[in-house]
This record gives sequence, C-alpha cells and structure tokens, in this order.
Amino acid sequence: MVPLAAAAAATLGLPTTAGAAGGSTAVESVRAMTWNICGEAGGTSPADAGYCPYRNEPQKKADAIAEVVRVRNLNVVMLQEVCSGPPVAGGATGPSQLDVILTALGPGWTSATALSERPDGRTNCRGALSGTLGTAILVKGTIDDRPEPVVLPVPLDTDADRSRVLCVGVAGWRTHLCTTHLANNDTLLKSGAYDAQVATLKRTISAYPRVVVGGDFNMGLYHHVIPAKLQPMYDLLTECDRTSYVAGDAADEVTHFTYASATGTYTSSKIDYLFSTAGFTGCDSWTQKADQADYRTTRQPTGVSDHAPLYGYTPATS
Repeated sequence: MVPLAAAAAATLGLPTTAGAAGGSTAVESVRAMTWNICGEAGGTSPADAGYCPYRNEPQKKADAIAEVVRVRNLNVVMLQEVCSGPPVAGGATGPSQLDVILTALGPGWTSATALSERPDGRTNCRGALSGTLGTAILVKGTIDDRPEPVVLPVPLDTDADRSRVLCVGVAGWRTHLCTTHLANNDTLLKSGAYDAQVATLKRTISAYPRVVVGGDFNMGLYHHVIPAKLQPMYDLLTECDRTSYVAGDAADEVTHFTYASATGTYTSSKIDYLFSTAGFTGCDSWTQKADQADYRTTRQPTGVSDHAPLYGYTPATS
C-alpha cells in the first residue's frame, strides 16, 4: 500500500522531481512500473470468466497509468494484456489502447510492442477494441534498439496464451528493458513448459549487462517464500519488493486480486515481479489501483484492473 505524500516518497527513496536519464550520471535511474492492465479481458459482469473492469473504456485505463507515472515520476512503463497497432481486418477501428495511453502520457514517450496469441492462435483484440493483443514497453526517451521479440515455448493446445519476451534499448541509456507475460496452468506445470518459459526469459535477458525486467509471471509468492519455479530469476537478479525500504513498508506485497462472487471477498497474491541487475532504492505495489469492489452491493469498480501496478527505482551511478 503506497503513501502518496512527496515526503513519504522521498523517505522511500523514490524521486519527487524529474531528472534526465543518462545526463549527469554514467548509469541512469530506471523508474519502472509493470502493470497487467487486463486491457482485453472478457466478461460483462464480475461473475463472468475473465472479467476485468472498464474493458471497453481505454481512457479509464490510460488515465490511471498516466496518474501513476505522474505521481511516482516514472520513466518506464511495462504493460501486459494491452491492445496496440493498427486496426485488423474485420475488427474495430479507431485508436488502439496504446495510442490512448501514449496520448495520456504526453510528448516524449516512445513504445515497442510484442504480440500474444490466444489458444486458437488469434491475436486480434475483440469487441470495441482495435489492434493486436500483446505486451508493451513505453519509455520517456527514444527507443533505438528493438531486437526481435523471443517467442515463449507455450503450446497453443494447452488453454493458455503464448506471449513473447520483449526487450528494448534506449538512446543514451546503458540499461536495457524487458517485459513478458508467462503462462501457467496445470498442464504447463506438469509438462515442464512453465520451466521452459523461465529458462527462455533468463537466457534472453542474460544477453544484457544491465537490465530491468518486469511482467506478469503467473506464479504466486506466499509468506515471503520464493517460488522454486522462479528461483533462477532470483539467482540472477534482484527483485524490487523482496525487502522493505522504510519502517511500515511491506515486502513481497500482493499484486493480484481474485473476486469470489459468492462471498464478495478477494484472494490476493504476488504474481507480478520487477527485477534488475542494479538493485533498487525503493519499490511498492499500489494496491489501491486494483479493483476490490464488493459486487454484491455495487456495480462500480474501485480500480481499472485485477492487478496492481508494481514500480521500483534503480540507483543512478556516476
């Protein structure tokens, strides 16, 4: 749970004023957020499978993203389940979710995207949403390195989406940025496909001497115990919320909320992660941004996604 006062931000080691990355320092401070905004989830009510609030209202999600960026002075946004790119044949027209988000962020931002495939192999965004389903990295700066996204080894006959490892380099920065969305279910666990995804991610990011990696890993961390399946990532990099930074700052905070319509309650877990080679000066999950409405008594969501944004700050060094 995040305190919003500037004084609290300073205490956590979170910058309260903007600074030019890569200007006076040899290694920039990467101020990054990862957020699964469930931008293309289905369902018209919380009782429906795959429900997510404001599915057909991209502006709501864009405004929430822009608020986090502004309040927490971020220069990197990593998104999962976002629609981007031009309209596809037979689909909705008009600007994509990513277009709306970039407009909300204002000038100076550039983006890169990678598609995700549903179990039927389709990649189009559905209903009133235009573009292609996938992941995105948005940077306050100029992306000048766009390696081909690496496909994750997820068979499409396992009732799971297949995403990619998306990485970019930024002009004037010495740190690369990567994001992904790992798939997980019983079939993938038993077959070793989840382990293969982690191995693919680790192999891809190991190419970069300095890197920040964020995403939805679909693997719960409970009671401060590192999931064995993610130990390879923890062996390689520092996860931002593994430690508390000031008194009252919880470590390993939850990032995902699942609604039980029968009871009006939520179960929560940490399934979103933010890693770096450089460590972090601060980190938090803004849990209030995740939907936690009791839909037995209201139809009004309290957040724009079933996930909370997780953000952290790497140190700048001279």
